[in-house]
Amino acid sequence: MTTGRPYQNTPESMKALAIIDSTTGCWLWPRAKDRDGYGRYVYHGVDQFVHRLSYQFWIAPLEPRMVVMHSCDTPSCYNPEHLKQGTQKENNADCAKKGRKPKGEKNGNSKLTAYQVTKIRQWSYFDKVSNEELSKLFNVSRRQIYKIINGINWKE
Repeated sequence: MTTGRPYQNTPESMKALAIIDSTTGCWLWPRAKDRDGYGRYVYHGVDQFVHRLSYQFWIAPLEPRMVVMHSCDTPSCYNPEHLKQGTQKENNADCAKKGRKPKGEKNGNSKLTAYQVTKIRQWSYFDKVSNEELSKLFNVSRRQIYKIINGINWKE
């Protein structure tokens, strides 16, 4: 049985684990990841996101309510040169601008299919079915029906 000090996770030990992608320069995390591919690391007994730790270790402390954004769009990357601090709104806008935000049926929160949206528009326009009736038929709010018919939601 060995005795002594237990292994301590440090910034240096975290950096030593990196698999460096020679094409992109990404430091790829080879260990535990969440379901979206973001690296996880236990530091001082707390399970944390690797990219957030990397930002704090090698760039600056995180401001309250700020997120760490990837310029490389690689969730498992923790190269500090690929990271910047921003608001959640900025992160969402960046995601949408780069075409990474799922739309329509691919959005996990969608209750409708593209076919159903087409039917809603047809029945509203040609058959003059009311928004209230459509909301009951498709089990969504009248507000959602309004947004679909007026091209606010389901623009494509």
